Amino acid sequence: MTKRRRKKKEKQIQPNHEYYGDQTKLNEIPEDRITMDPIGYIHTCFPKKNGSPRQGKLAPTSQGYIKLLASHAHHLFHGLEEYSHIWVIFWFHKNRVTSSTKSYMINNSQDKPDIDQAPAPALSDYVYTKDQRYPPDNVMVRPPLLNGKKVGVYASRTPHRLVPIGMTMCRIERIEGDTIYLSGVDMVDGTPIIDLKPYIPKFDSEPDARTPAWIDNKSDIKTVRFSDEAIDGLRRTIDTVGLRLLANEPANSKSGTSFEERVARVQTLITEILINEPRSVYRRKKKTHESWGFFIDTLNIECQVDPDGVATVLGVVDTETYEHQRSLEHATGNSSNSREDVVD
Repeated sequence: MTKRRRKKKEKQIQPNHEYYGDQTKLNEIPEDRITMDPIGYIHTCFPKKNGSPRQGKLAPTSQGYIKLLASHAHHLFHGLEEYSHIWVIFWFHKNRVTSSTKSYMINNSQDKPDIDQAPAPALSDYVYTKDQRYPPDNVMVRPPLLNGKKVGVYASRTPHRLVPIGMTMCRIERIEGDTIYLSGVDMVDGTPIIDLKPYIPKFDSEPDARTPAWIDNKSDIKTVRFSDEAIDGLRRTIDTVGLRLLANEPANSKSGTSFEERVARVQTLITEILINEPRSVYRRKKKTHESWGFFIDTLNIECQVDPDGVATVLGVVDTETYEHQRSLEHATGNSSNSREDVVD
């Protein structure tokens, strides 16, 4: 590298300390652009954001699997079976699309195919360059544990980040060929995966780490109970519709799980989700005692929280039945049992 090029490079990487209010001189920031494809997608028991746990460790019964989109996947996984846990690095693809990003995606879309050509498969193009995200949509956020108070984006685990990358520590259940099966997941079904890294306590755990006091704030929900109607609906749905992921067993399993074990597994997962307060701050404060619900696997769960902090599961139906009921309610203008997105 010549002296002139070296000086130019050094000038490029100098930190920019000049601000005009909150606005940085964007034209002085080095132009690095990162383009990548997912290494795979995770399939989980959470079809929607609402109801998915805020951290995978809070719902150890939850399950999912990742199928690598790579050749020689078995070589990439070689040795990973010796670890018990793994870091999953992923993209928050369900974040609301901002107007600037939407505009970029429209203005930079590919030319339409000829009328005689088959349409190209849908491809999501997530653009989070400094131009598209400025000014940022989220600088301060309200973590659920803070009950409406704000902290900066980087003082929280919010999905709504300048570059929406998430990380979750999951338990490795097994590896079969190009697919890794996990428990303790918090990702929505179909989430793009960026990377996998083994969890190493020697490097990843810090017993003396400091955290703010609000991290230990307790949930408003103290206990969870199931009504007789909910138990009947759960058993009927599992018997007639079945489970998509929560019944997942190793390929070489001879016995499999019994019907009662599947029912108990779903009850445990519902309890794990509710006891850790999946409601938004708005719902906790403004619609405290209204019934509400969420989805798990093939199931729709309706519940309600009383003033004493008891969450009662009122009913369980399969997702298709629920969607049909909702469409009828919307048609008659009699809507209930709201579904909301959980926002950290």
